[in-house]
Amino acid sequence: MFPGFVYESEKGSRATSVKIDKSSLVDVNRDHVKVYYNGGCSFHVEEAAGDSPNTKVLAWYNENGVKDKSAIVECSVGKVHLNL
Repeated sequence: MFPGFVYESEKGSRATSVKIDKSSLVDVNRDHVKVYYNGGCSFHVEEAAGDSPNTKVLAWYNENGVKDKSAIVECSVGKVHLNL
């Protein structure tokens, strides 16, 4: 996502701003937060088209060059059955 990343190194790591969906996160009262970034990715989620009904975007990158690309997602991949 951001230039300068080097595997097995902190080179290229940075604090980056993400825009958050406050309605999806508990106890969050800010629109933007800084997060640690070291070579991560963005997620391609087609929420608007309905292609990913079990996936919800919780935060987007908020910097020039990568603005509005999905940074944090929540997804449901199955059901858990407990036998107590």
